[in-house]
Amino acid sequence: MKFVKFKDLKILSKLLIFSQTIGLLVALSVGLLSIYSSSTALENENIDKIKALSILKKKALNQFYTNIFNDLKGFSASYETNYLLNRLTEYGQTKDAIQNGSFNISSKQYQDIYNDHFDSFNSFIRTKGYYDIFLISLDQGHIMFTVAKESDLGESLPNGFLKDSHFTHLWKKTIKTKDICVSDLLRYSPSNNEPAQFVTCPIWDKNQQMKGILAVQVPDKMINDIMTNRVGMGESGEAYLVGQDLLMRSDSRFMDDAILNTTVNGITTKKALDKKTGLEVVDDYRGIAVISSYDFIDIGGLDWAILTEMDVWEAVKASKELRNELLVIIAVIIVLLILVSYFFWERLYQTDRTSIGYGEPFSKRRPDFEN
Repeated sequence: MKFVKFKDLKILSKLLIFSQTIGLLVALSVGLLSIYSSSTALENENIDKIKALSILKKKALNQFYTNIFNDLKGFSASYETNYLLNRLTEYGQTKDAIQNGSFNISSKQYQDIYNDHFDSFNSFIRTKGYYDIFLISLDQGHIMFTVAKESDLGESLPNGFLKDSHFTHLWKKTIKTKDICVSDLLRYSPSNNEPAQFVTCPIWDKNQQMKGILAVQVPDKMINDIMTNRVGMGESGEAYLVGQDLLMRSDSRFMDDAILNTTVNGITTKKALDKKTGLEVVDDYRGIAVISSYDFIDIGGLDWAILTEMDVWEAVKASKELRNELLVIIAVIIVLLILVSYFFWERLYQTDRTSIGYGEPFSKRRPDFEN
């Protein structure tokens, strides 16, 4: 047998072939368009989700530091703080108050002052969640009071073993700017060399002259509680902070002890540290392709990058699954269309042959082929 030319086919055969072809093309086009639009919509939804999470994390951090600023402003103006600072300042002017450049914390007079005020300051930091609180003099930078009583108590920030610490740099900055300042999160030797961040606030007298500095030590856990919250992050999403030295300032979802140990030197990190914002597909610090939303944190003098990321495989996972499901549905529809068309074609041809005196059905005799 051989196929006859299309022009030699009966008009009914031509119409059916034409309609079947059109139907298949329409079904295929609609299916492919649905796959593309649905997949794109799902991928865009994940991108928008990453952007939204980045915005929420930045807002949460800004609010976190705003709350600290408000705590310090309120407590620095309190009667308790000013009374203690006045007593310590008076004590500092006595002949035995300064020994070998350090504030003498071993005298009975000092111990009496310390014990009188310990409970109120201890209650403040326990309520707020801070690690420690400090009262610091302006002239020699003496740490005159702390709750934790670590090796920094009594030390002179600019003249003692802490002279090169980030705490000392913050003390100097506060005196210069006369404003609330925030330090970087770096290791601090008096606290077992653990990561520590400080926030300082001027203390003013009744003539609005700065007479001392109040500071709190912020534990890295408080920052981690914000950054490592996994709500909405899926299986691979995470948000983290990076400092100017390209080291993490919050923990990683995938690595233990990442703070000040894990380097992140990707393109988006450097752009964020240059105070740029955006979203790109890059390889992260693990060498895995991620969708990275990048932004910066600059409140209180901070200079950090904030990155919110999700692995590419997870971002496109839902769209791939939907695409496969739609391909199966399209294939089933095409098969059904072919079967229905064939059945309809044969019935029409059989009816047409019977009406002109032929009883042989289409399935027995095919007029479009010749022997």
